[in-house]
Amino acid sequence: MAISLVVIWIFAYFRHFFVQLPRISIILNEVAERPSLLAAIAILGILLTIVEIIIPITKGIYSHLKHEKINLTTIDWTLKRNRIKDTTFENFLKERKDPYWIDFEKGYITKRREVDEGIAKLEKNKVHLIIGPPSSGKSVIIKNIGYELRKKKYDVFIKELKTEELDIKDIIEEISKIKKKKTLLIIDDIHLGLTEDNKLKCDELLRRIGEPKIEILLSGRDVIKEKIEPRTTTSLEILMQDEKTCTKINAIDAVEDILINFENKSDIKIKEEQRGELRKQYGHDLWVLSLALGLYDPCSIPTEKELLKKVKEFLMVEDYKWIHADDIILPISVFYYYEVPVAMSTLTETLGLNEENIRELIHFGEIGEKNWMLSLHHSSRAKFYLKTFREYKELGENVKEVVQKKFGDWYIGLFHLYFRSKPKMCVGLLSKLSREYKRDITKEDIISELLKDNETKKAIFERINESMIVKNVVNLHDVLRAVSNRNFAKEFLEYFSEEDLLEFLNNSKLNQLGPFIGWRGYYSINVQNAYRRFFKGYLIEKMNCATLDEIRVFIRGLSHVKFEKDVFKGTKLALNAIEKLTEVDKLSQKLEDAPLETIRYLIKNVNDVNGNPKFIINRLKPPFNLIQKLEEGSLDDINMLILSIDRANIPSSEPESNSGFIIDQIKQMNQNKLIQKIEESTLQYINHFIMNIKRNDVEPSNYIFELIKQLDLTEKLKESDFKDLGDFALNISNNRDLSDRYSRIVDDFDLAEKVGKSYLDQVNHFLWGLFQINSNIPKTFTDIKIRNALIKRVNEENENIGEKLRLIGIFEYANCSLLGDGDKKISKNKIVTTKLKEWFKEYLDPFHPNLFRIALALKGFRAIDEKSTLSFVRSYVTLKEIDDCLKRSEIKNRKSEQLIENLLSWLNGLEME
Repeated sequence: MAISLVVIWIFAYFRHFFVQLPRISIILNEVAERPSLLAAIAILGILLTIVEIIIPITKGIYSHLKHEKINLTTIDWTLKRNRIKDTTFENFLKERKDPYWIDFEKGYITKRREVDEGIAKLEKNKVHLIIGPPSSGKSVIIKNIGYELRKKKYDVFIKELKTEELDIKDIIEEISKIKKKKTLLIIDDIHLGLTEDNKLKCDELLRRIGEPKIEILLSGRDVIKEKIEPRTTTSLEILMQDEKTCTKINAIDAVEDILINFENKSDIKIKEEQRGELRKQYGHDLWVLSLALGLYDPCSIPTEKELLKKVKEFLMVEDYKWIHADDIILPISVFYYYEVPVAMSTLTETLGLNEENIRELIHFGEIGEKNWMLSLHHSSRAKFYLKTFREYKELGENVKEVVQKKFGDWYIGLFHLYFRSKPKMCVGLLSKLSREYKRDITKEDIISELLKDNETKKAIFERINESMIVKNVVNLHDVLRAVSNRNFAKEFLEYFSEEDLLEFLNNSKLNQLGPFIGWRGYYSINVQNAYRRFFKGYLIEKMNCATLDEIRVFIRGLSHVKFEKDVFKGTKLALNAIEKLTEVDKLSQKLEDAPLETIRYLIKNVNDVNGNPKFIINRLKPPFNLIQKLEEGSLDDINMLILSIDRANIPSSEPESNSGFIIDQIKQMNQNKLIQKIEESTLQYINHFIMNIKRNDVEPSNYIFELIKQLDLTEKLKESDFKDLGDFALNISNNRDLSDRYSRIVDDFDLAEKVGKSYLDQVNHFLWGLFQINSNIPKTFTDIKIRNALIKRVNEENENIGEKLRLIGIFEYANCSLLGDGDKKISKNKIVTTKLKEWFKEYLDPFHPNLFRIALALKGFRAIDEKSTLSFVRSYVTLKEIDDCLKRSEIKNRKSEQLIENLLSWLNGLEME
């Protein structure tokens, strides 16, 4: 049609060529004499041409995209939608290994509050993490969320790491095919796939959720490990730190709802005393709780022994007996207790089990199989099966007999067989054995037992060595950290020669060496010898090539060396490295390149080993461009730099070095930027900053107070605890303008609830600070709600007696006594002098004195019973101790001075009696 119209237009336009054809010529002239008709024909022809060409191409592209296969398992397939027949609730409790679609539809699965919460949080943040211990219900919750969203027309995909490997690259490739916005990807048991490499790749996966904008739901245990320094904070860790993106669950939280659901579905009422017993015995493991409810008898709740017997009967039913299900499940249980699947070949070739029988058990749904690896549905099920195999010797007797003949003990023997096969999960299982051996059913230190056998030990070490493609200490460090067993660490490192280890050291970054040597490496003579050679021949070169942060991590790692024969070995190693650092010719440039945070940490690391950081501090003085770093750093960085320099280990023979030059540079930096830093900081950091300035400012100026006056800190004060409020009040106590402003502000706060929830020493600290900045009696002191809350705290048995007396003393000094009502007094027999003596000694310590606490507590004690106070002071406190304490105390203002004067006058009177 389009082509025909285009042809007509062409013929009409070139009509003079057709004069020999009269009929055609007349028609063409007729068309040509109507320009609008000619234009319409042209436009229509062009449009139809575009439609006929473009639409088929578009359809083809769309068709291709629409039918592009996504190689991810759907929730429909996982939950066996439309494939599982209906069943009774009683059979559900007995038969279900995993929840199915029908179980959610029938309400057999108790819907937890975290399901709706998770859906709501996913809508806002696109990614959510469910964290909890084993058998707390993580997998059921995320499948329930998947079920609910599938009903809302979402496409839902699921990756279950119990039976699949976590290949981040493949997942990213698959989600890139997804075009539908209403899509959810679930990754169950994310912790099983968190290798060091995968933790960082997860960052990319989580970044890619916007391409397309799908939602991702993760579940896992709280075992996201730290990386070797320099530590990288991963996206998973950031998720875990925010309740908007992470929900932490426990099995016990769901028990009551499960019991109610059980009562509703079974028409059985659980007795109240049995309810508590069920919660106590089985509330930590929801799978075992489900097993117990399946056997529940209103006369009594099942014991663990009865549950084990039920599992035994289950393993010996006719369908399972003839395929020797117990022999098959035994070795799988041993390893899947640690969430480690077992290779099919281990059962068939090593233990001689029949593959057809194993396939039958897979068909029954009792065990899972993926890529020839066998597993159970949950580690808690494996644990309970394992208890059953230990309880009943006749279960799995064929496998037990085969292993016992070779190793004497079937349990340890299975681990020997496993590791001799040099499995891929070698380090992973060693790590889990190292963490778990003192818990639950595993009483032996299995790793130490395995290392006694040379053939097994050789197989383990060879497998680990084969997996170390890159020869640097990251690999050694990861293994040693994973297997926190001292015998293993020592023997494993001695497996390598000095030359091998020197290669590992030379191929590593400096920041990787410190943690490796400090954590476990120095146990090995081979490592000690290799490090000595490295120190002499290669360290200066490494330091010249390293960043300042890498150097400081190296020094800190060395300081952590623990050596039996020399407890100060780590300090000596760190000091030797610091001495080498003084020879680095690029140190000044490294300081120029480093952020303020790294510089202050380096000085701290040098201080921590009693080193002298003067060579670093001198390089920070003008003409060094410190102002730019101060402007780029945080207020906490500035505070810690000042503190680190103030605490520097400068020999007494040298001129005192303090951070006064830092204060000079702070005054020269952009003051608007500094004010912004203060505004963005917490009250705690602001307090530190004020104290640092006041301590080091050589000019008698109000520089810091002028800065604070430009800010409104009201909201920060509302959000802060009593410790920070008290510090702030004391910090501004000798500036009348700030004292008046903030005493009025704080008096307007509703603090009664905070008083009841805070530690009493923090409450006292705040009240003493507030009293000092207020020219009159603070309204807080006369507020009835606050006074009642304080009196309640005074009468609580578990409160520290010294802090009770201090609180009473503060109010006595303010002429607002808390002891007005007779029933509110503390009786004499409640004042335990031994505990009070300990409290006094703590604050009379000449190295950490706090004379104000002592003075206020004595004032409170005297208000209750002056005679007992006199007796206590004469027995436990001396005027010399008070004098020594006074010499080291800082008098803040006139009220503080008056308190101390009164105390000394009173004590002097006692001395003269």
